[in-house]
Amino acid sequence: MAQRLSIFVAVVLLIVGVQAQSNPRIGTWRLDPAKSKFSPGPAPKAETRIYEANGSNGIKVTQNRTTADGKTQTITYAGNYDGKEVPYKGDPNYDGITMTMLKDGAVEAHLLRGGKVITNNRSVVSPDGKTLTVSVDGTGSNGPHNVSVFAKQ
Repeated sequence: MAQRLSIFVAVVLLIVGVQAQSNPRIGTWRLDPAKSKFSPGPAPKAETRIYEANGSNGIKVTQNRTTADGKTQTITYAGNYDGKEVPYKGDPNYDGITMTMLKDGAVEAHLLRGGKVITNNRSVVSPDGKTLTVSVDGTGSNGPHNVSVFAKQ
């Protein structure tokens, strides 16, 4: 019985390890404010994103942010890259997110409020795996147009 449990645990760890290798987002990323652009501002003081494997085709994300006025936010969501809406918690501007993995490895995401798309997002990991760039374009005339650059920790 103990041997079966050990084999099961080893297989699970192998599967998680393979997914982490196939998804370069897995890991911890820290915002580089000097390389980022926020329009309209102000930029957050700090942000760390933690990406974890979620099943065979998904991601679990925790964003810890310090806003320009010093308030802290923890944003969480988890889902698959299947374009289906999942809950987005911790930011009053949004209540849902959809995610799709594109053929080039980029992720297209849409942040929603009440089922309506508020921002269109695209994230790309650099070929060397050290930089994550997230472009955000709001759908309204006053919407954000941000480029956030993160360094892998």
